[in-house]
Amino acid sequence: MLNILLKSIFKPVALVAASGILLSGCASNSIESTPEYTSPPAALKEKMKSVMPNYEPWVAEVEKKFSTIGESISQADLEWADRLGIQNTNNIRIVKTEYFPMPQDGELLKDLELLGWGSPYEDARNMGYTIFIRPDRDTPKTRAEQLALIYIMENMGRSRFLYRSLVEQRMASEDDRPIMLEAKKLAKCAPLKNGKSTYSCKFTGTKPANQKAMEEAKKEQDKAIEQRKNDLETIKKNNLLEQEILEDTQQEIITPVVTPPIQPIKDSNGRVLYVP
Repeated sequence: MLNILLKSIFKPVALVAASGILLSGCASNSIESTPEYTSPPAALKEKMKSVMPNYEPWVAEVEKKFSTIGESISQADLEWADRLGIQNTNNIRIVKTEYFPMPQDGELLKDLELLGWGSPYEDARNMGYTIFIRPDRDTPKTRAEQLALIYIMENMGRSRFLYRSLVEQRMASEDDRPIMLEAKKLAKCAPLKNGKSTYSCKFTGTKPANQKAMEEAKKEQDKAIEQRKNDLETIKKNNLLEQEILEDTQQEIITPVVTPPIQPIKDSNGRVLYVP
């Protein structure tokens, strides 16, 4: 049903975005150390001024549309997201489909097609907190890279991240984009098989910068889980009580009150004197 919906309103596409991360042993080519992408040529800056007012709202629209359709991330993905330090893991949605969104706006569609959007070779695409993945290319490595994108988006800021991603796509091939390179390196740090990583990676600090926020979120989550358990226990007890009442009522209905027959009063010769 989802593929039919997507096929009817979107064209098949193919592009993988990427990002960097503050992990030692993985990320070496810092995104911030590439000023040619931070401050692109004047002509490209002018072009981006006309693209971004249409591009950013479209990304938000797609993200909102699929926030109720996509599935939540798996437990393994959640553990990796927590290790990365993603703050809003509850917002992440996975949409497995062969048909990725394309804009209806003619000018924006043309611009993105010139960047390669619409190609049949796309493995996955990150649009805000929504991750689109082709079913036949849904691998732990692909998910690790996409979750890294979300981490970078949170740290760079949404608007800046979207802007920088498009600039890199216009200026460099996929293998030379700093954000993509960082994501590929980061994916090696994720537990991809039997809980083990390709490389042993450690956070550069003793704790992620948002560790306090993560701990508070964990407390709230544990509190919600405990409340849910209590609610379920109360419901269970109420159901048992209702069942007992029902059984007692049914017993009263099913079991009639038996009145013993009236015995007449007789004399010693057996003659009936009277009936009570």
